[in-house]
Amino acid sequence: MAYKINNLPDYIDIPDGVATGKDIVNTYKLALQDAPEFYELEPAEVLSVILDEDDFSSEDEPSTLLEDSTPNWSFYGAIRARMAMSGGVRIIRPLDSNIKEYPMPGEYVIVADYFGDLYYTQKLNIRNSVNSNFKPGLSKIHNPTIEEYPSTDFESDLDISQVKAYHGDITFNGRFGQSIRFGSNITEITGSDSYPKSGPLDKEGLQSSPNIIIKAGQGIIPNNVNQPVLEDINLDGSSIWMTTNQIVDFTESSTEAHKDTKPKKYDGNQIIVNSDRIVFNSKVNSIHAFSKVDISMAADLRINIEAPIVSLGSESARQPAICGDIMMDKFKALCKALQIFSGQLSNLLPLFGNVGIPLPMLEVKAAGIGLQKSIEFLMTEEELDKPKSKVVYVEKVNGR
Repeated sequence: MAYKINNLPDYIDIPDGVATGKDIVNTYKLALQDAPEFYELEPAEVLSVILDEDDFSSEDEPSTLLEDSTPNWSFYGAIRARMAMSGGVRIIRPLDSNIKEYPMPGEYVIVADYFGDLYYTQKLNIRNSVNSNFKPGLSKIHNPTIEEYPSTDFESDLDISQVKAYHGDITFNGRFGQSIRFGSNITEITGSDSYPKSGPLDKEGLQSSPNIIIKAGQGIIPNNVNQPVLEDINLDGSSIWMTTNQIVDFTESSTEAHKDTKPKKYDGNQIIVNSDRIVFNSKVNSIHAFSKVDISMAADLRINIEAPIVSLGSESARQPAICGDIMMDKFKALCKALQIFSGQLSNLLPLFGNVGIPLPMLEVKAAGIGLQKSIEFLMTEEELDKPKSKVVYVEKVNGR
């Protein structure tokens, strides 16, 4: 909001007589020198932010915030703020309708007047803190107490810091330990007492190495208040690293599996996603993963693939995989039948006890009939199908 500061001299000497041209010029210069200072922008102290339905029932300009006792949602995200220079509590909308940075009570914003309406822009960086720039009472008209501000769910955290920047970077920092960096691997980053981290990010700085690093959840605690911190893909809560000519010091969670196929180092053009849980979900269509070389998966406990049909080798695989336990049950039954048959034969004695005398045919026949029945049962279509998987299908070695 625009305001003026008058600069009138304490004493003006008005000469007598007819004014000369020189007198007129000097008076004009004096008038310009003492003209009021005009400011198009004005700071304002934030008293509250209109983000909940209850916030619309403000005592300040209730007719503006309410329409027939219903919240006027065109003021969603507006603030109640006291003008620091011109005075008065006003309802002020955010300047940008798409990107909004909501201040906290006790912080200060820049206010401008456009077409007769007030709009606020970015916060004043009073404490150089991404978490809180709270400093009540700087508005000149009225010196408030902290009780004037409404209670909120927000709690200040002095350990939350802005991300360490390097020359040419563009950074976005949230209040809660999240950040986005548009930067590069321009500088060798090894970590230090000033910018601690768990290990080196990279040991070679390259000019042509753009990267985008997104983190949610700051993993490194600074040594001092407002001290910048580096991102750490291993310590931060959740991370997405999109890098080019950069080696990322990434530690896999699966230490026992995947030893032979994992990269020797994580370098080059790559995207690394790291968090406690990663979920991919396709609501309507498919999920596809393509690779020029390998697709490798590893887990310390189990890998589950669940679907009515699982095809290995190609989508048209038609050969059912064998269920190990069921197949072994059938194999054991066959071995048992053969064991019984051989046992019956080994217990038979000759008719007269002399070598070369034929064995009793009735007993041999009975043993053969028993084995035949067992094999016939195992050869039925139902029993032959039992070992075959109803879900997993593979291709034959020589094709379909």
